Amino acid sequence: MRTTISGSITCPLIILLLGFPSVLADDATLKKDADKETHPLQDRVFEYARNYLLAAEEVNKDYACWIDCEIQGVGPHRPGPVSEKQTFIFAANKKNDWKYWASTSNDSVDARIPYWEQVLSTGLHKKMRRGISSHMNVRNSENKQEVKPTVPYRSPFYLSLVRYSTFASHPVDEDYVSRMLFEVCELIDAEYDKDSGDMVATWRRQFHGLASEFTIRFAKDEGYLPTRSVYTLVREESRRVFSLCETKWERNGSHRVPVSYRVMDEDASGKTHYEYEFALEWKTGEDNPDMYPETSVHDWRLGYCKLFKRKCYDQGQVDDDRRALTDFMFSEKLREDSEKSSD
Repeated sequence: MRTTISGSITCPLIILLLGFPSVLADDATLKKDADKETHPLQDRVFEYARNYLLAAEEVNKDYACWIDCEIQGVGPHRPGPVSEKQTFIFAANKKNDWKYWASTSNDSVDARIPYWEQVLSTGLHKKMRRGISSHMNVRNSENKQEVKPTVPYRSPFYLSLVRYSTFASHPVDEDYVSRMLFEVCELIDAEYDKDSGDMVATWRRQFHGLASEFTIRFAKDEGYLPTRSVYTLVREESRRVFSLCETKWERNGSHRVPVSYRVMDEDASGKTHYEYEFALEWKTGEDNPDMYPETSVHDWRLGYCKLFKRKCYDQGQVDDDRRALTDFMFSEKLREDSEKSSD
């Protein structure tokens, strides 16, 4: 039997945290009881959403994540079909108040020497390096230089909420996701899948004459974490954007983390269609040495390249090898000249 939720809903957790006076608390209790009778699945949906946020918050306290992405598709601003690879690195430590993220850029012209953007956020300050790994330009907000990363920080835990959605153009953390799910967006539909036992819930947001909807499947077999998200943007009854994300989860120590995302994006015209395959490797708990990026070196990625056992272009190593080769060739030339003179 399908049970539908419609109308504006307020998260009970938010009500409790606001600390209303007792009279208002009594009114809230009465409203909560009435909502339960009208919308019996509301609390279950919010429970699964809160558990998802708590799982993300626990991982995001101290982690590192390496992401490899393959992209296939066509777009109106491309001369032909796209087939490319991108790499992302994310790391954070909430206790010490820093975040690091890095990504390759479409400006890469040589896969051996990729173009990277790297950002290190410490408290209110950001430092950024941008360019090929052998010639990184450094910008530091502490030196009153404007730092505007082209990609805001987004925890890789939340890619399951689909890249094209309400969350796509914002820095994504627990506070932002919580505000979207419990305050800004309206929960309009929810039902249990009778075959799988999964919860399928849909939220809607109205803004600037547009309506966006996103549906999340909280999978029973994965502890009711999201395994499928669908996003649509509608204007005047016409679908403008469609995005789908499927997520696979695995245990990582005491945590369950997403290890792959399969994403499909398309617009209503059919002229833009992309498919993404994300593979994620996590370091949490004892496997993560709380590695603050090595800012003393020209390329902040190098510590993470070692941590994840990835082969990265290391200009410092290239320079050392070149000097060693030059020194060797010079010493050989001296030896040959010495031998000739002795003869």
